[in-house]
Amino acid sequence: MLFRSVYSYLVSAIIAIVILTGFPLTAQTLAGYTFCLDPGHGPGNTNTGPTGLHEHVINLRAARALSDLLYSVQADTVILTRDETTTTNPTLSQREQIANLNNVDWFHSVHHNATGWPENPSIRYTLVLYSENSDHTPLNPGSENMAPLISQRLFQGLRTSEYRVFGDYSFYGTPNYLGVLNDLTMPSELSEATFHDHPGEEAKLYNPDFTRLEGRGIFYGMLDYFTGIHYTDGVISGIITDSDTNLPLDSVRVTLTPGDSI
Repeated sequence: MLFRSVYSYLVSAIIAIVILTGFPLTAQTLAGYTFCLDPGHGPGNTNTGPTGLHEHVINLRAARALSDLLYSVQADTVILTRDETTTTNPTLSQREQIANLNNVDWFHSVHHNATGWPENPSIRYTLVLYSENSDHTPLNPGSENMAPLISQRLFQGLRTSEYRVFGDYSFYGTPNYLGVLNDLTMPSELSEATFHDHPGEEAKLYNPDFTRLEGRGIFYGMLDYFTGIHYTDGVISGIITDSDTNLPLDSVRVTLTPGDSI
């Protein structure tokens, strides 16, 4: 069990994450596959949550966690469109060009949604989009099958309110609307795991363990698609509060029963 402070702002809160695995991850492999992961936005982007957590920061954390997991099952190559050394915000066409020039098998863009808080403080669903042509067929076939797997896995892991999947034409009313996907030559999708401007979700997103859990959700969806084997696990996550005051608690030890795991 891993505990880290998520944010100290008036009160201290922690998020506890427990992952109970069903069988060894080494039973699966993505050898032979190459991926391009796109941490949405970048330095200079002003998308922030209620207390100032930048979306581009959590996008990179989740993408990095996903990259590590893909390599753990022998993926041949995982390319990021930007990393911790990037000082600018790459253009959408630059991101697409990286994937196309390297002829990767799959492209995934990592984002976190927003409603313009505080106007809609209760919205926190998971959304995954893929690029659609004018006849509502996928721009690159395969995306329409991968997207629901990833969306459901993110929903199950992050415990958002629900999960949604759309082609961008169906969602926005314009064919090939998503600029980071519309010139790609391989299947792709864009995930909005949760809403970074929802106060409770932002608090959880401060915790690197939570963004690793997000990367794990995307990863499981990819494993479902490529291997056809449904990796089973159980996740317990949340902010622990005092039973009398209902205020978040820090430095908590939790015992799971049966088994007395601490």
